[in-house]
Amino acid sequence: MFRSVARSLLHKRTFISTVAKESVKVDSDCLPLTATWSIRTLLDANDTSPRITDEQFNHLFRLAQLRPPESQKAKDNLKRDLDQISRFTEQIEQLALTNAEPMVQLWETGVGMTTRADVAAQDAAEPRGRELLENAEQTHGNFYVVQSKIASAE
Repeated sequence: MFRSVARSLLHKRTFISTVAKESVKVDSDCLPLTATWSIRTLLDANDTSPRITDEQFNHLFRLAQLRPPESQKAKDNLKRDLDQISRFTEQIEQLALTNAEPMVQLWETGVGMTTRADVAAQDAAEPRGRELLENAEQTHGNFYVVQSKIASAE
């Protein structure tokens, strides 16, 4: 009986958004049933001027060794997405992060996953670096040579 009461209470539970101050319906795990925010809220909706020129757009594809989309509509959609990414990164660049500590994990210390100290165990007697090459069956200079197990197409 306790389980059924607890379960019915969880179904009726709501999550209060700190941004919009409105009630949001959640599932039995208290996860919102619909999106509670959008990355678009971080972008300036009034700034619609293109930031990436056609020349820069084509240059990006040459650098990535990719073919640009053939249709103009696909090009325009991709340029719009790149413009939005550019605007979003500009928003991040404006943050004052000079005294911010680098993140080690995404969760608070002591909450969630337990992590171990990231310390490499080093044994002085264990061979390291070029000493390891002495154990190789075949080498070429400072490199290991490994015979291919895949039949060649020749």
